[in-house]
Amino acid sequence: ENKIIAVIWDYDGTIVDTAQKNLNVTKKIVEKISGKSAENFPALRSLENYKQSHLESANWRHFYGVQFGFDENEVDEAGRIWTEYQLNDKTQAPIFEGIDQVIRNLNNYPQGLVSQNSKSSMIKKLKEYDLDHYFGCIIGYEEVDIKKQKPDPAGMLMCINELAGGKLGTVFYIGDHETDAVCVSNTNRTLIKGKREICVRSIGAFYGSNNSCPEWNFQPDFKVNKVGEILEIVENYR
Repeated sequence: ENKIIAVIWDYDGTIVDTAQKNLNVTKKIVEKISGKSAENFPALRSLENYKQSHLESANWRHFYGVQFGFDENEVDEAGRIWTEYQLNDKTQAPIFEGIDQVIRNLNNYPQGLVSQNSKSSMIKKLKEYDLDHYFGCIIGYEEVDIKKQKPDPAGMLMCINELAGGKLGTVFYIGDHETDAVCVSNTNRTLIKGKREICVRSIGAFYGSNNSCPEWNFQPDFKVNKVGEILEIVENYR
């Protein structure tokens, strides 16, 4: 049975173009915790550098450790103050053009969000575009144990359980980072172990970056370079 039981989204770089805002927030956080100017860190010197170093990181904890030399406690501190800094930062972060239409058109399926951003900041942004009510489950980094962030399957499994209940079939996860594809692979492994007949398929979203993942070790099941192609994949899936 190839019934689609849920469509789950990543947030940053997938629904919302948050790169510039996240760069500005990260600069403030790194300056506060390290006591050094953001200019000292190559990853914070330009938007290109920031995006590139993010693509090379497994997840946000890894990013803070590798790029800024933060220890576990400093990374925890960065996680703790992220929401407050996000909400106070006034940088515009628009949704990708046409994404609102796609979300509305997928309304026949339960939709969810699994992201390493903060839930309150995601809800605030979705409300601006009147999209919040399309999501039956929103998992941010605070909802998941700090040691079980993506690519660990914990957040994804929480979201699938909430959206699909006991239903069996296919779940789509749409994300722009290799971590998202790895997370799907880890989630499938856990579902197989638990003998649950649910299969997660990954869609790599490349409309927000010039990176089309040739060097990824984990390739997504599908790739899209235009927002509208997401609809085609879901609607035509058999």
